[in-house]
Amino acid sequence: TETSDLILALEAGMEVESLYSAIYQGDGTPIYLIDKLELSKDSNESLVDMIALKEIIKGLNPKERQVIVMRYFDDKTQTEVANAIGVSQVQVSRIEKKVLNVIREKFA
Repeated sequence: TETSDLILALEAGMEVESLYSAIYQGDGTPIYLIDKLELSKDSNESLVDMIALKEIIKGLNPKERQVIVMRYFDDKTQTEVANAIGVSQVQVSRIEKKVLNVIREKFA
């Protein structure tokens, strides 16, 4: 139809986005488009990974859990997290780094 031809023509003229284009730049840590794309995986493997991640998060102390949830599930910056829980941004960075290392070790 003419409408679909028009849509295709308009889309053909659009600029191509790089997977490495920064889509968010907060507190000096860019998030790239590729970071937001899910890789196709076996659904059972994804389920097992999700359960393992939930168990790891449940095992964190309350402050660590709050930092990770706010940073990665609520998309808050380190500064926003610091202000919300009453610590410095540097402390949030240290907590985040420590927890991410624990998660990496458990998934290795």
